[in-house]
Amino acid sequence: MREVLIIHVGSVTNKGTLALVKAQTSELRRIFRAVRIAASTCDVKELKVLVPDVTPVSLLVDIPHEKADISAKNHEIDRDSYVYKLLLIAYSIRMLLEIPVCLMSSLFYHLGFAASYRSSVISYIAGSDVIISTADENFKEGASNLPYNIYWKFVSWTTLLSRTLEVLISKRVFKKTIIVFPNSIGPFRTFVGCFLGKLVFNNTDLLLLRERYSLEWVRRLGLKTPTVVTSDIALLNDIEKPQTTNPGEHDKPLLVVCPGIYAAALSQTQQNNYVNAHARALDKFIDEYGVRVVFLPLEITGRKNDDYSFCKSILEKMRNSAFAEIVNTKNLEDFCAKVSQSELMLSSRMHPTVIASSCRVPTVVIAYDYKQSGLMEQLGLDSYVMDINQVTYENLILTMEKAWKNRRFIREHLELEIPILQTKIRNTIEASCKSFLV
Repeated sequence: MREVLIIHVGSVTNKGTLALVKAQTSELRRIFRAVRIAASTCDVKELKVLVPDVTPVSLLVDIPHEKADISAKNHEIDRDSYVYKLLLIAYSIRMLLEIPVCLMSSLFYHLGFAASYRSSVISYIAGSDVIISTADENFKEGASNLPYNIYWKFVSWTTLLSRTLEVLISKRVFKKTIIVFPNSIGPFRTFVGCFLGKLVFNNTDLLLLRERYSLEWVRRLGLKTPTVVTSDIALLNDIEKPQTTNPGEHDKPLLVVCPGIYAAALSQTQQNNYVNAHARALDKFIDEYGVRVVFLPLEITGRKNDDYSFCKSILEKMRNSAFAEIVNTKNLEDFCAKVSQSELMLSSRMHPTVIASSCRVPTVVIAYDYKQSGLMEQLGLDSYVMDINQVTYENLILTMEKAWKNRRFIREHLELEIPILQTKIRNTIEASCKSFLV
């Protein structure tokens, strides 16, 4: 029986994170028929419910903004409030105290004593055959196309610090093999970010990347870690989609929209421009092509400026709002089912784009990071990508109409390209795992 621990897992209330976890566990079970999988995560409760065949354990060191976000959600605290800022300060102080305690607890456990703190995750680290840093974007300082402000500097540094510590304890104390599953890494914008990035990657055994831009950062950092470029592992999800449809559901072609902007990333003026451009473009599509618009929020947190709030803001600005609706899908399967029924997707989020591509649905991508551009380049569809900073009604409608007119060609193109990428990812993952677990 193989023992695998996946580390650095974020909140699976984000359907993108959930898609990544499900794809990884599915591949590990395909490769090793006898395998037990555990995952360290910031949201143990949700992971236990949504992925019941994986044992959830806590992170070694909590990340302040993740703990503050969970507390804010549970107690309905506004992110702009002083209470939320006090939570960030409190959890930051707690993090600084946790670091030496975790180090001492790990050393004691390694010497044969009981772990005094975070005993569960430490025991899983010690007992694992291999440790996998989850496929995602675990090591970076902000998003490539967004401003790097004080808030994102704080988020990036604390996240990197937590993840670096988990890697160092796994490698230096417990001598474990560490594989980074397909990730987008970078950008690294400061000395602190570059230092922590080098420290992490120099203590991993294999680094899998999901696009070429991340490889450029491997070279800039001067890393010697074995590196392979593949693609996003969520492309491997094979989700059974419900076959039932409502009467009249397909009377009009479906246009799915997945908007979203990182918190504290764009100014209010930029957010307004983003919302207005979407509303005008969607109105024109309804007028010209008779589409039905469905907004699919990827993650609903209940906080200000989450995906749902942007869906609502755009809908309220639309003249043709009677032909549009927001659908809150109950699970990942329902989300994929709705996407698969669409003629075109407009997405500002990474994993709706991945899911749409898997379903052979043409997608217009508003990119806030090179992870999105990299995926579309791999698919040979980068002409349907626009930088989030360049979003205007004119640019948006031009790209959407080009995708709409070429949608049959794009579907045929995806029918050819997706199986090739899927085979490449599967072969890379299997070879990587088997090279360390003979």
